[in-house]
Amino acid sequence: MSQSITQRIFARLALVTLISVASCTTPSPADQAASPTMACDTPIMVFGTRTSIKASGFEQSVKLSDLPVSDTTVGYGPSAGYRDELTLIDGVFHIATPESGNMVSLSHEVTPDKGAAFLVASNPVAWKAVQPVSDLTGLEGIESLLAETAEAAGCPANAAFPFKLNGTASHASWSAVGQPTSAKGDVEDVAVEIVGIYAPGPEDIYFLPDGRTVHAHAHIVGTQITGHLGQIGALSGAILYVPAASQP
Repeated sequence: MSQSITQRIFARLALVTLISVASCTTPSPADQAASPTMACDTPIMVFGTRTSIKASGFEQSVKLSDLPVSDTTVGYGPSAGYRDELTLIDGVFHIATPESGNMVSLSHEVTPDKGAAFLVASNPVAWKAVQPVSDLTGLEGIESLLAETAEAAGCPANAAFPFKLNGTASHASWSAVGQPTSAKGDVEDVAVEIVGIYAPGPEDIYFLPDGRTVHAHAHIVGTQITGHLGQIGALSGAILYVPAASQP
């Protein structure tokens, strides 16, 4: 066999070996999105406690106008006096005031006197999209996805962090506190913007619903409906956003 033929054979074998090794070591798209750039320690601001909001003479934990807000801010809570449901999406307050017939009116205006009974919010440096997300159903599915994403990024087991999740929901149950009346409802086949805090640790400071590791709020795109997310069906076309360690 000539030397040139032998060299070509060895070159092809080397290329096949390189491709095989690369296919075994290249991380999945989700791992690539989550691991290098996710921030595990994004600060979370908490105004109020379960004890303080029940104290005699209590009025509010913070004025909305005093909250440091950026275009990445997400958050949730009830307004002072439990008149409205508050949701922060990309730095914009969604103030949902319940009306009769389980309807809400939505405002984005923050008046100087507007306050919150309690408020949980976070300002990530930036957001990082984690793709692809498939086979996602229910709050349980969201909790599992967030746990897997944090683990892939090397976050501590009890790390709490904000998140955003967009997609189309087969159905969603929502509610909004209000005085003298509240509102709630179910919607089907709707585009949703979900924001919240994931907190798997034992500390009870983020006003998580009993038995949950997330407190989530949702805006039903194209409507005024915004409020607490009680449950959600299958999500299609979902994109999860987690805090990024730095600006892109």
